[in-house]
Amino acid sequence: MPNFFSIIVDKSALQALTAHEAEWLFHHFRVNVPPVFFAELLGDLKKEKGFSTGTAAGDVKMLSSKIESAFIDLNADAHALVVMELKGATFPLDGRPVLERVEYIRDPRGGFGAYIDQTPMQRVMDRWQAGDFKGMEEAFAKVWRDQLAAIDLQKIIASTKHVRDKSCDTPQAVMKFVNWILFKPNQNYANLVRWMDTIGFPSNLQKEVVARWKASGRPPSGEFAPYTAHAARLEVFFYLAVAHHVISTRSSNRIDMEYFMYLPFTRVFASSDKLHADLFPVFAREDQVFISGADLKASLAEMADYYDQMAEEKKSEGSFTYADYPPVHMDNAVTKAYDKVMPNWRDGANQPRPPRDPEADKKILEHLRPMMDAIKAHNRRMGRE
Repeated sequence: MPNFFSIIVDKSALQALTAHEAEWLFHHFRVNVPPVFFAELLGDLKKEKGFSTGTAAGDVKMLSSKIESAFIDLNADAHALVVMELKGATFPLDGRPVLERVEYIRDPRGGFGAYIDQTPMQRVMDRWQAGDFKGMEEAFAKVWRDQLAAIDLQKIIASTKHVRDKSCDTPQAVMKFVNWILFKPNQNYANLVRWMDTIGFPSNLQKEVVARWKASGRPPSGEFAPYTAHAARLEVFFYLAVAHHVISTRSSNRIDMEYFMYLPFTRVFASSDKLHADLFPVFAREDQVFISGADLKASLAEMADYYDQMAEEKKSEGSFTYADYPPVHMDNAVTKAYDKVMPNWRDGANQPRPPRDPEADKKILEHLRPMMDAIKAHNRRMGRE
């Protein structure tokens, strides 16, 4: 299996890739597909004309042909994750995707295993790749709260005159203002309530969250609800950035901002959108990488050409050997991302692996068999078989 880590690629960047370039994207990265990606696709279906094929449906179908389903993760909906966190769920914010409907099944030997059946977002994906756009839209409507189209950005400007600060003329200045509003020092209770109010969490449920916070020993609010803090920060940032003309009133900007809700669940973010490029440094962690759509395309094209020209003898070793990692001699956006995330990846990369040991493989299968049997039994209990 290739040595890959997570990347989120927005529609604009994926659309610019040829099918051959996209093949190597999915080979060298684990692509995290957030629900907002499908929101962009459905927006395209409503257009009168297509950019690449002449029809909107043709463009959307062509894009689906570039997706390698075996190498993607369908991230759980961000707004559902906020609710889950406030109800007590925990999940990492370190670049790993958070998947829908992970079921933990007890191993007969006493341990647990994670099992993922077809999720609601997987059904959306399947309908998209089959060209069933009506079914795709119906399936997506069940898992996506389409609140974005109803937002009147001009109204935001008109209603926020009283909170404007002339010094807020850059993303960094707006973020400083946001942090002053939402993250008061030594006010953990007030901050937590403020975040819940910001995201519209029901007041009757807030009491339960506060009770759980108190029962947990009143920890710092940022440790108790880190993803809720991230969501609240994004929400206030967007409104203040629009009010201060740092973000324009273009309607698509609201959907573009939604991608940042999923930033905690990736190591790399690739986009051709200027808004994403401008705001990435404001929201990103130190260990995250931004790749412009143009740089991603150029890097993958360079790699595809290199692999195409490779000697047949070398290719016969299989792409999981000769391309286990990107080409070590290259210095492009993809290899630089690897340098940042996996600093020593070039050492011994793309070398033939020792032959597999049949006895070792047999032991692995024997170890897995009880868990596989437990999954089958679980599916029977759930009426899936």
